[in-house]
Amino acid sequence: ISKDLATSQLTALRAQMNPHFIFNALNSVQQYILQGNVTEANKYLSKFSKLQREILNYSSQNFIPLQKEIETLLLYLELEQLRFAENFNFTIAKDEQIDEEEIKIPPMIIQPFIENAIWHGLMPKTGERFVKVNFSLQSDEELICTITDNGIGREAASRLQQSNGNEAKHKSKGMSLVHDRLNILQAQYGKPFNASVTDLVNKDGIAAGTQVELTIYLDF
Repeated sequence: ISKDLATSQLTALRAQMNPHFIFNALNSVQQYILQGNVTEANKYLSKFSKLQREILNYSSQNFIPLQKEIETLLLYLELEQLRFAENFNFTIAKDEQIDEEEIKIPPMIIQPFIENAIWHGLMPKTGERFVKVNFSLQSDEELICTITDNGIGREAASRLQQSNGNEAKHKSKGMSLVHDRLNILQAQYGKPFNASVTDLVNKDGIAAGTQVELTIYLDF
């Protein structure tokens, strides 16, 4: 794959991801308006406009500082908490040796995995719900981002998706786009850009969530 072609393809895929996210966000604002909840609508729109400004700032960049990606993820997770009335918790952590200003990664490569965990894992679940994001260095050139949730698990989520039809197809679009981006990045750089998913179970062998391990080659 030529560098110019890969760059064009990546730019096009990033451009597709933004409208997908905007569509979901505007649906949330619409719900606040229909409920007559002006305060929450204003709070949501304020965070949403800040997030869109951040995304716009680096939309043309192939790599951005990890610090900026974490700031964007924090904003996104706060938006989702507002959308779901703060009925799930989240943490974002990193190893001490990580210099988040020095390390650079592709923008918006992590958010779809978090979105997937929240929408398909946590929201159908009752009781305590959480998603944890952790960054660690595997080597000088590889960053591992681990996304862990205590949701209903992939098998149950798949059954729900099938019963929801077109709505499920829309929500899985972000995952399809990010996997396409990972494949192109891996072909372009000849370096690891991939994601593996582990189904978590409790001591009784019952589904207890999922864990995504995202391997990202670093650009310095």
